[in-house]
Amino acid sequence: MTISLLYLLLQNCVPIPSSCIRTFMDFLVHENIELRKGLFRNFGLIFVDNFMEQLYILIREKTKDKHEGSHRTATEIVAGMIRGSKHWTLEMENEDPRRMHRLIEFIYLLINNYTTANTFNETARWYLIQNLRCFQWRIPSIWCTINEHAKQLLDHPSKAVRERIAHVLAISFSFDITLFNGRATRHPDINQCIDTICERLRQAIDIYEKTPRINISDQILELCEIESIAANDEGCKHNLTISRNHLGMAYLHVHFLEALIQQLEQVCTSPKWNARRAAIQFVQSMIFWNLFNARPYAQRLHALVLKCLFDEQLEIRIVASTTLSGFYQCDYIQVTPEDL
Repeated sequence: MTISLLYLLLQNCVPIPSSCIRTFMDFLVHENIELRKGLFRNFGLIFVDNFMEQLYILIREKTKDKHEGSHRTATEIVAGMIRGSKHWTLEMENEDPRRMHRLIEFIYLLINNYTTANTFNETARWYLIQNLRCFQWRIPSIWCTINEHAKQLLDHPSKAVRERIAHVLAISFSFDITLFNGRATRHPDINQCIDTICERLRQAIDIYEKTPRINISDQILELCEIESIAANDEGCKHNLTISRNHLGMAYLHVHFLEALIQQLEQVCTSPKWNARRAAIQFVQSMIFWNLFNARPYAQRLHALVLKCLFDEQLEIRIVASTTLSGFYQCDYIQVTPEDL
């Protein structure tokens, strides 16, 4: 019907706006789904193996030009299979709910394709796994396995993946209930998961407490140097600023301050002006939170700020002037005739 209408409009040279073309495409997708739905509804399992073979080929398509079209066709096949299977007879029922064992197995096996190279693929994969919630309490063994895999990714470097993992874990625990006869369900145990997370947190705390703090001061060099790399990424710049501020907010002992100031002096000689500006900004927070125990280094920091006050880069001069005025205002250093 859609093809016929589109052909009639083109034959009569009727101008078609782009929004209308997109609508026609949506109708075509709907018709494709209806076609495949009819195949699985009327012929049952006869074509399932053929479509599953093609489905794997479409999903693994790597060519950039064909990537979107292949995935779209794959989703149409899956949608048609799901909708058509609702009309299967009871004789075709298998051990899994709703006679959907093939689809469940396909989604379930996605947990084995672990990768950190592509965050989008990782997020999309766990989003598909999350859709097993449609089967609710009927697949406890599968939820237990998914739960074990998901717990290992709680510390994934990507925030989007961690959020998706949290959703999956919440779904897996949603049917952890105690029945009237006192017996618990076979779903993942939330108390056991909390104990596991607490144990991992305890281990992380032990590692942190055993790490010499002097090693942390070496990171200020990297935190400032990365500023130039992430100049166009506002999110990364924000996280770097927070990391530097947290380091400056710590109570710094004398030996720790000595190593930190040496790092700052090294950064201020860097050819990257973003790194130099980040170092002077860090000096502000460091002195604000360590005003009294940083008194012995007042002259060195004064000389460092004065050097940056005559920097060739305007942004550094502005930050240096703000830092110097803060030193005067909190009486960290005294105004001298040379300064005037």
